[in-house]
Amino acid sequence: MIQVFRACAQAGARAGADGVIIETMADAGECRAAVIAAKETGLPVIASMTFEKNARTLTGNPPECCALILEHAGADAIGINCSGGPEEMLEPLRRMRAVTNLPIVVQPNAGLPALVDGRVVYPYSPEAMAQAMARLAENGANAIGGCCGTRPEHISAMRPIACPPPEKRCPRSCPVCPRRNPAPGRQNSRP
Repeated sequence: MIQVFRACAQAGARAGADGVIIETMADAGECRAAVIAAKETGLPVIASMTFEKNARTLTGNPPECCALILEHAGADAIGINCSGGPEEMLEPLRRMRAVTNLPIVVQPNAGLPALVDGRVVYPYSPEAMAQAMARLAENGANAIGGCCGTRPEHISAMRPIACPPPEKRCPRSCPVCPRRNPAPGRQNSRP
């Protein structure tokens, strides 16, 4: 996997990319491989996971484990993207924020699509999505945006939302994190 991700990341770097964004990953191990490969470019790397309604990835990874695995793999920022609408991202965001100081980027869909009169329609209007995104910014998102169904009007409506800079704090303890479930850990020694 690392070789395949390396080829993609290196091609982007040679073409003049400013950074690497790894998005919509459903498995922390696969995303870790992508981060390792992307870091070889020397470019900043953002690694973003997608979560189900139960706040786990499709392969069962909880948000805390994703955050810790990606941080220790070398991601410069982590994130949550795609999934359902912004309301489904609140719990994964809070749980990621509890274990990492990295910037967190949140980019939900404009809700789950429906087929109406032969057209795909997303339920969140620009105003409704901006209101929901403000709540995410209040809960630790350091950058916001959108994924499926998000139009320029949605992004324009979000523009006035102020996202806080990442806090330079250290969690009291660092969980030990196998891929599936975090376990209480030792006192965190990170600065």
